[in-house]
Amino acid sequence: MQTKQTSKNKFFKFKISGSIKILLPILVILVLVSALSLTACGKKKVSAKAALPVTISKVKILSTKIYLKEPGYFLPYKTANIASRSAGQIVKIIARDGNFVKAGQVLAIIDRKKAYFTMKSQESAVKQAKAALFLAESTLKRDTILYKKQLLTALDYDTAVSNYKKALASYNAGVSLLSLDRKDYRDTLIVSLISGIVYKRYINLGDYVPVNKLSYQVVALKPLELEFYVPQSKVPLIKNFETCFAAVKGYSKKIFSGKIYFISPSLNSQTRMVRVKALFQNSRNLIKPQYFADVKLPVGFVKDGLFVPQAAVRTGLKGDYLFVYKNNGIVKQKRVVAGVTKDEYLQIIKGVSKGELVVVKGSNLVHDNEKVTIAK
Repeated sequence: MQTKQTSKNKFFKFKISGSIKILLPILVILVLVSALSLTACGKKKVSAKAALPVTISKVKILSTKIYLKEPGYFLPYKTANIASRSAGQIVKIIARDGNFVKAGQVLAIIDRKKAYFTMKSQESAVKQAKAALFLAESTLKRDTILYKKQLLTALDYDTAVSNYKKALASYNAGVSLLSLDRKDYRDTLIVSLISGIVYKRYINLGDYVPVNKLSYQVVALKPLELEFYVPQSKVPLIKNFETCFAAVKGYSKKIFSGKIYFISPSLNSQTRMVRVKALFQNSRNLIKPQYFADVKLPVGFVKDGLFVPQAAVRTGLKGDYLFVYKNNGIVKQKRVVAGVTKDEYLQIIKGVSKGELVVVKGSNLVHDNEKVTIAK
């Protein structure tokens, strides 16, 4: 029994050792392959990090105008708040929000029956007074002739003069009252004071309005004023009657121009900004009140300045910087002072020299003294 068990153990030991001899070379090969793969990946990562592909651009010499750029918005140059001049019920609405109206155009009508009949009654009274005046004047002329011929007593002559004066006074009073009645009749019409667009209507059909009830707001579209604010330090650069330009969303291919006509004599104590207004003729009514605009005001000129693509300049905690490409493929970080923009280029006032190459695409990935390759 013991002999059988011993022979059985020997068989198992032989079988295990044989398996190990077979598996051991396989394990060694797998380990070597893994090591080579890791080494290759490591080399690729090191290689990619050491030679980041970038695009470069040469520092350009350009000339351009210097613009002061600020946001602004358009406002009506003329606004008319139109109120009722008579009390009564609104019987007709003619102009509604958004309608274009001319100066003197009727916008709404107040009930005018009472004013009409009062005016007509007074017209009749004036006609009667005029007839009485004509009679008194004719009588006075006749009595004057008779009085001069001593065919009429002084008392009768004085009576004729007195009757004429009374008739004249009555006629003049009637004419004055008729003038007021006609005005009351006209005042039942709510009319526009200026030409423009109905910005807001405050009355509706059937409303009873008192005297001086705000009924309409009309804004003129020609011209419009552009209001914007400039920093205190830039105020000396702008003057009245200078041309300024405005870009309005929705009109990407059109630049509007106007003239500065107002520079505030005081500044906002909190923002340290000065209010400026410019007048735009808006001849084609393209601009509307409350439109926002990007204002450009020419304040100088840069001749033969150093410019780089805007994408080359980065902003950090210590200010603006860029990377200069050297002949050995190493990039050097340089702090710069930026100036004005011209299309997609940015002026560099300080930090680069004529003819230097700067990193454009990839400038957000590279570091100082890093080796790069030029992408094709």
